[in-house]
Formats: sequence, structure tokens, C-alpha cells
Amino acid sequence: MDLVVGDDLGTSVMRVEPGTVLHVNATAQSMTDGVLLRISTQVPVTSACVRCLDEFTEDVDLQLDELYFTPEAIKRMVADEGEEAVEDLQILEADEIELEPLLRDAIIADMEFSPLCSDDCEGLCETCGEPLRDLPADHAHELLDPRFSKLAALLADAEK
Repeated sequence: MDLVVGDDLGTSVMRVEPGTVLHVNATAQSMTDGVLLRISTQVPVTSACVRCLDEFTEDVDLQLDELYFTPEAIKRMVADEGEEAVEDLQILEADEIELEPLLRDAIIADMEFSPLCSDDCEGLCETCGEPLRDLPADHAHELLDPRFSKLAALLADAEK
């Protein structure tokens, strides 16, 4: 099945572009107390490299298994073990499962915390802000200690 990505799928540095079509393979397997849902898809995630700030897109393979319990099974678990035992369990409502919230949560949880465009990304020059990969090997900046700025001005005047 195909799902179209909405506007809110991502974080401040990573996102799945709105309107992207995800080809989702989903299977549902009947279990004693509910339904086991297995989902697999490939998600194109656009990120900003934390070192050089360039945007890049990579495909992330997402595999997800989620167990949905019938209301009867939940009632039985509450009677046996108490309310705390079922706090984080998914309940099967009617005979439909909403995939979008499940996929959104799984995709965001699977995103890299500090994405890199490549493992050997050097980042930016801390002085001029240019990507180090674009600069020559001998790139350097002459930095004077601000305490010696008056002396540098005197030297410049003396050289004239």
C-alpha cells in the first residue's frame, strides 16, 4: 500500500518531505489476544549535517512490529495484574488500525540524533565558516591576540 507523508513528519534538523509517497508492506497476523502488525518500508530522510550544515537525503529501512490487543484481553490483564500492566499497550479498536501515527512515531524514533553527510566530514572552518572540504590544504587565518593589536598597528606604521 502507498501512504502520502503529511506536513509534520520530522524534527528541526531531519524530515521526510511532505507529499513523499511511502510504499509500505504491512501484514497482520492473528494472535491469541490480538493482532501482530508487521510493517516494512524505505523512508527518504532529508537531514542537515551537524558538522558542515549541508543538506543530504538518505534512505532509511524501517522494520516495525506492533502488537494490538483486543479489548477483552486488556480487561483480562487488568483483572489479573492491575491497570499498570496495560498502560503502554496498544488496543485494537474495531477492525481497523491507523498506520500514520504508528509510522510517524517509528520514523522519528529511528532518525539519527546527530546526522553526518559522511563519516569523514571535516565540518566548517571556525574562522571563515567555509566547508573545509572546499578549502586548500594550506588554508589558514592569521589570528592576532587582541592584546597585541596596538603593537600590530605600530608595526604596520613602521613598515610604511
